[in-house]
Amino acid sequence: MRPRARSRSRARTFWRPGSTPYVLREELGTLQEEVREWEPREALVGVGATEAVARGALDVLGTGRALVLEVADGDAGRIAVLLEELGYSDVSTAKDFAGRDRVVEGVRP
Repeated sequence: MRPRARSRSRARTFWRPGSTPYVLREELGTLQEEVREWEPREALVGVGATEAVARGALDVLGTGRALVLEVADGDAGRIAVLLEELGYSDVSTAKDFAGRDRVVEGVRP
């Protein structure tokens, strides 16, 4: 991802950390056992949740603020295209520690 200038004003900064569910039901068996057995299903399985967050963020993010999403393995390209279609600028992807494209970022117009 491209580095971004940090805001000097706390009032201008908005963070809502979290991860939307993005695992398909048929992928549950491929997850690490500690994730599959420990995490609530509602936190893992959720078709369309990432897309809903991307759309809804347009209503709450201020102009020039970034949306950063963790996405399913193999889904970064599709979500990057969605952000561009929704009007986000400076859309980029980043790799996780395993080298997989798992993060998508875009800036609200």
